[in-house]
Amino acid sequence: MRAYIFLVPAFLWSVLAWAQDGYRITGQVLGENDRPLSEASVLNRASLEGTSTDSEGRFSLFIETLPAYLEVSFIGYDSHFRELTAENFEDGVLELSIRLKPRSEQLRPVLVEGKRYENFFTHSGFEVLDFAFVDEHTLLLLKYGREYKLALINEAEDSLMHLLLPRRASGFVKDCLQHVYLESGDSLYALRFAQEKIELIGALALDFYVEQVKPCVASNAYNLYYKLYKGSNQWVRTYQSPISGGKSRLIHATKPDLNDILYRQQYKRTALMLRYTDPKEGLEMISWYRHILNRPAYNPLFALHTGALLFDHLTDSLFMFDKEGNIGKQYRIKHHLNKHFKNEILRDAATGKLYVRYEKGGMTTLLSLSGEDYTTQERYLLKGYDFPVSLKIRNGIAYFLDYAQKDMDRLKLHRQRLVVDR
Repeated sequence: MRAYIFLVPAFLWSVLAWAQDGYRITGQVLGENDRPLSEASVLNRASLEGTSTDSEGRFSLFIETLPAYLEVSFIGYDSHFRELTAENFEDGVLELSIRLKPRSEQLRPVLVEGKRYENFFTHSGFEVLDFAFVDEHTLLLLKYGREYKLALINEAEDSLMHLLLPRRASGFVKDCLQHVYLESGDSLYALRFAQEKIELIGALALDFYVEQVKPCVASNAYNLYYKLYKGSNQWVRTYQSPISGGKSRLIHATKPDLNDILYRQQYKRTALMLRYTDPKEGLEMISWYRHILNRPAYNPLFALHTGALLFDHLTDSLFMFDKEGNIGKQYRIKHHLNKHFKNEILRDAATGKLYVRYEKGGMTTLLSLSGEDYTTQERYLLKGYDFPVSLKIRNGIAYFLDYAQKDMDRLKLHRQRLVVDR
């Protein structure tokens, strides 16, 4: 059953519910003045099972296992979260009436002028363990002495919300629907941001997330996109699962060709040297093959408004899929043939612009990709930093963690506007 779950879209489990034991949730979602909300989202964040309300605001959702963490959301309203256990159900059924509150206005971020600015959050004593983007704001995981804390700040570093954590935490995780989770030990805690508070919503086992949620790598309004790995993570199958219903579809399979790998530009010199090495040629070639076979395939996929963009670096190709899963266009790419390529393609969280990351001599360089043929274009340097950690981009601004010179044992959060290097 575990393997099968990837081949059926998570939102479609309700189709199979009648043949299984489980729990059914029914109810109605209301807004202001008890107005029924049509097309409100009802999601179990523990398994990505979900549905939407009808014209009367009513919904029905099947849950296979408990506990469940129900999230109900609608544009312009604060999301509603509820943890459900077996005690909430009577004969496997639960009827709910959920009233959403209009979203309160939050502080807007202050626009920072200038071409370059740095040292975003470098307060003395605090170590920034990780950060994530939440809409136009930045969520920080902070450590101060033995205390761990979450803080949501805007671009002017104004504190919007904060939460002192009752346990150690190591970082943030996002699922393919861009929900943020906090990793702590062997569990993930879903996060809620509402009414000027940050709340932890239940817990997911980390193993469950890795095996059953993480294979969903991207989504748009039409489809979920899953990836299955095997053979030292080199054989990759990419599936498209329609949110509206229907069977999952294999849209791409990546299987490395050993001869093709050996004669790539970045390996050619080593391969030729090993070919003519004597007398240990055989042992060295076996060692080389093992080295190649143990290199995980890197083929990032990004969801577009109506489809998806898949990089297949093993075949020097980029595939653009439409919402039916058909290849609309195919491009030849070569940015990955540069030996300084870091196996990282970054996407601007606000504009969707793509950047390729290179590192050479302690200098991080980003090259933007053309939106027309995905060739490399402008060049950007992150000056003054050696190998920044957790690099992310939003609105043409690079955010990253780095060690401060005055406090070498603590990570600080910096930002730098990307300016074309001439």
